[in-house]
Amino acid sequence: MRERASYIREGLWLRPLEDPTLLRDRHQRAMFEYWLAARDGADLPLPSRIDPVELPRGCLPYIMVKEHEPGTGRYRTRLTGTAFRDASGFDGTNLYSDEILGNAGTLERFNWAVANRQPYWYQGPLSFSVFDYKKFSALVLPFADPGQPVTRLVAVFDFQPDRETKP
Repeated sequence: MRERASYIREGLWLRPLEDPTLLRDRHQRAMFEYWLAARDGADLPLPSRIDPVELPRGCLPYIMVKEHEPGTGRYRTRLTGTAFRDASGFDGTNLYSDEILGNAGTLERFNWAVANRQPYWYQGPLSFSVFDYKKFSALVLPFADPGQPVTRLVAVFDFQPDRETKP
């Protein structure tokens, strides 16, 4: 499958993402390479592979772990990295994504990742932050047990000045 780029909701959405060399941010690239290796021949890595000790060095502050509840379709934030919190002015730990204002586009993309069992990269305005001058990019990686629905999404963030960048 080839990456498809499209502009949606004032942002660029690259899906599915298959080539780590397209990522400029070192944390996103390192996590994507980790995700690819953690699949270990399966279509997706196991949720148990989301282990802070195993994750690439330096990535933890930039990630957010979402728990997908297949029965309700909701996403609860299990972990918010400190770099995310500092750059966005927001800590969503223990909140559901549908409780966060300005998150409709994010939910659309999360649902795509869950339904397609594929990672994606997105760049757009920081609509969920107290800072309106920043843009961000996010690499979102799905995790699931074999033959089961996706139960975890790991997002790796890069916060940028208000200018257009490429993956």
